[in-house]
Amino acid sequence: MLVHLPKVLSPDRIAAIEAALAQGSFVDGRQTAENDARNAKRNLQLDSRADLRHELSRAITGTLMRNTVFLHLCLPKRLTEFHFSRYEPGMTYGEHMDNTVMALGTETPLRADLSMTLFLAAPEDYDGGELVVTSDTTPRPIKLAAGDAVVYATTDHHLVRPVTRGVRRVAVCWIQSLVRGTAERQILAETWHVLDALHRLQPPEQLNDNPAFKALSKARLNLLRMWVEA
Repeated sequence: MLVHLPKVLSPDRIAAIEAALAQGSFVDGRQTAENDARNAKRNLQLDSRADLRHELSRAITGTLMRNTVFLHLCLPKRLTEFHFSRYEPGMTYGEHMDNTVMALGTETPLRADLSMTLFLAAPEDYDGGELVVTSDTTPRPIKLAAGDAVVYATTDHHLVRPVTRGVRRVAVCWIQSLVRGTAERQILAETWHVLDALHRLQPPEQLNDNPAFKALSKARLNLLRMWVEA
């Protein structure tokens, strides 16, 4: 499942984040990689211990938790803090899978169901650097507008192509969903898309007179009751 979240951050918010990151301390991204990913990762990350990282992460998370599409399609239970990454010319992240459990060995481990990449740099500001997600065996290159995000299943292999010009700047996090299963989340996402389309086609006061809308809405709610792990 790939979810495109347009305009998560406004241009003003991005400018403020970029100005703050320009004053931050970036370190070798391999410090936060584990297992085979350590050999594939070639980038820079804002120091994970920095107060700036915690501050920016809290602000972005607050914005996400007010995003209707994110809430309905991802059904977030918990999010990790964001990592803020830079890819300068020659940097890349080879094909890998993210960890199944984040913060393993701590008091707050998180099962990683979904991975998110939030783009901070405009696509015309750098060449290369596409995120390539292998979903359903079909590789999909992704390079979105600044402020847009993409969410994909953590079970998917993915990579970042080498940057050849400019600097690719992104923020990434991982999500534990209220619904564990990928197939179940896909069904819920598809039914939500249909309900949302019906909302756009008919005035709200007429929807309750639409038998198809009522039946599908009831089915989705009952599926949520079956699958949600609160």
